[in-house]
Amino acid sequence: VRLQALSAGMSRPLKDMLDVVERLQAGRRLHPFEQRLCELTITAYEKGGAPPLPRVLGEVKELRKECIECGKRWAAECKSAPSARAADEAQKLGFEDMALLADEGRDAVGHLVELVKNLRQVPVVQLLVPSVVLVGAPNVGKSSIVKRISSGEPEVNNYPFTTRGVTVGHVHNPDVFAVFGKDCQVMDTPGMLERADDERNEMEELTVASMLYLPTAVIFVMDPTGMSGTPFPAQRRIRDALRERFPRRPWVDVVSKADAERGADYDAELEPAGALHVSAEDSTNMDTLTGRVHEMLGEVATVLQQRVAKVQEEGAAGGEA
Repeated sequence: VRLQALSAGMSRPLKDMLDVVERLQAGRRLHPFEQRLCELTITAYEKGGAPPLPRVLGEVKELRKECIECGKRWAAECKSAPSARAADEAQKLGFEDMALLADEGRDAVGHLVELVKNLRQVPVVQLLVPSVVLVGAPNVGKSSIVKRISSGEPEVNNYPFTTRGVTVGHVHNPDVFAVFGKDCQVMDTPGMLERADDERNEMEELTVASMLYLPTAVIFVMDPTGMSGTPFPAQRRIRDALRERFPRRPWVDVVSKADAERGADYDAELEPAGALHVSAEDSTNMDTLTGRVHEMLGEVATVLQQRVAKVQEEGAAGGEA
């Protein structure tokens, strides 16, 4: 009985962790944004020096199988022992075998435990609420703007594959709240660099995923001071590439740090037409930007309502058929 209990105590947690990872890999009942976050977390896990996930899963599955077989084998030995002394000796040998198995599988189990921990730490965002994402190169002032246009104190979400937190604030829009029963989200995103999509790291992929899968409007932020580390012409090219990829998103261009001096590489002709100059420091045009945010949230809400209505109609039609 003790051997079978030990076998179950070792194998059940392994099965639970395997189920978590395999369920997430399969994407069952996951929103596309959630699925992408899981993929990015797994990619970062492997890049961090861990063995390939298929190998880890295979080793843990084999360990679980051996634990179950070992428990059954030695339990049978104990049951068929000719004496109590022989049964005790068989039980001792069974415990030793189980300990050896646990030691041999220590590394694989440790990797799996760390991955499951990371997956469970992925922050939760509202998937079906109109949102605004602030996009741009690193250090252009996105998080400062989020703090200024949010209705309350923003939260900081830490993802396993990012080196910095993602600032998430909320905007109370009465019209949207009346329909969705929740405040809208406004969030900064990890900085985008000027490079091909297949060269992007996990942090940049999070930014792309938020634009691709969430019901979002976009504030693209450009820093004219030369202090962000990304030249102004490169920022414009990043912006144009994203705008070409997401032409239907409600969009406003912002030139940040209006209170600061322009850098040597700044060129006014490179500003997108109609770009809004703002400053989170002295509040330049922040009210105007906030008003534009509410307008875009209304646009996103309208599209989202139409999509929900379409899904409901298709579901009703399918039920009738």
